[in-house]
Amino acid sequence: MIGLTILIWAITKEKATAKAWKANKKGKSPLLNGVKIKNPKLSPMQHDIIRDDMLRNGFAHRSVDGLIQSLLYGGALVFPMFKRDSPLSMRMPIEALLRYDVVGKGCIDRIVVLDRWNCVHIPNWNPTAQDFLYPQQYYIPFLGSHVSGERCARIVTGHQYC
Repeated sequence: MIGLTILIWAITKEKATAKAWKANKKGKSPLLNGVKIKNPKLSPMQHDIIRDDMLRNGFAHRSVDGLIQSLLYGGALVFPMFKRDSPLSMRMPIEALLRYDVVGKGCIDRIVVLDRWNCVHIPNWNPTAQDFLYPQQYYIPFLGSHVSGERCARIVTGHQYC
């Protein structure tokens, strides 16, 4: 006979709401402080162009969505969808996207934010492998395709004691 103990973690609606409220409050701090790109290699005019594109694409709000998803679910994946994207181009590295004219001026259609439960990363178990900490691809089950790791930003926040 095998003894089996089942642990049921009951979380009340109030606790879930409080955790979501705290994550929402913490996650929106970049909107208060503003999102700025700093690169000494770019001219002030190029910084203005990037800032305008960030506003047009809603980059700051999508980044905050990723931060909130990370606070709630332990991680998030943020990546751009380009106007000329296809399931095949999703797997391509940035160099190939440039070669096939998928990436160019005004090419971003939208920014996608997925919580960690909607994307799969099967880690390489060899710690000396090139993609040990930075995967080359993520699998998105609902998309039915892989997404190149070069175009993704993985947001993982520390444990939140809410």
